[in-house]
Amino acid sequence: MRVFVVGTGRCGTLSLVRAAGHITNFTAGHESRWGQRPVHRLAYADQHIEADNRLSWFLGSLIERFPDDLYVHLRRDARATAQSYVSRWKWDPPYRYHRAPRWMQGPALYLENTRTPGSIVESFAYAVNGRLEPWERSERLALAEQFVGVVNSNIELMLRSVESMTIDLEDFAAGFEALWLRIGAQGNLGAALVELDRRHNAS
Repeated sequence: MRVFVVGTGRCGTLSLVRAAGHITNFTAGHESRWGQRPVHRLAYADQHIEADNRLSWFLGSLIERFPDDLYVHLRRDARATAQSYVSRWKWDPPYRYHRAPRWMQGPALYLENTRTPGSIVESFAYAVNGRLEPWERSERLALAEQFVGVVNSNIELMLRSVESMTIDLEDFAAGFEALWLRIGAQGNLGAALVELDRRHNAS
């Protein structure tokens, strides 16, 4: 049995994995296959708990590959999640515009030598939304809220077809205990619950 913990990010995935480290009959990882080649990206071993917000974008492929495993939607208050992303927003593109070749479709200008976005919300704001001009600082919260809404809606829709449960960060201990019982976890539950009270990767 595998357990996949998905969410928007900034929602407690690292804390959950630290707590799951006290389970003796499962391994646990946080973004443990980040950056792997496509053939290896979803190669998760049995008896493993994986928490990775990027798996929200792989859910169709993940469910096809592991249809009988448990999927956990880890949620945090949407406004708090968006504000957390805004507080970590560090990147807006310095654009150099160039006239596009005639064969190119779409905008008459294209971008060259842009830097890499620092977070998934920044990638969403520009690459997914298809924005060429920098967003105003006053627009960041609305963009982050849009991102949170899109990801949560996609997760909720996709998880209707598989065994799943939801854990809310605002009731973290009760949700984690329910997960512990559901998967037949063995280990030190008390130590795991202490981990949930510690702040990991906070904001």
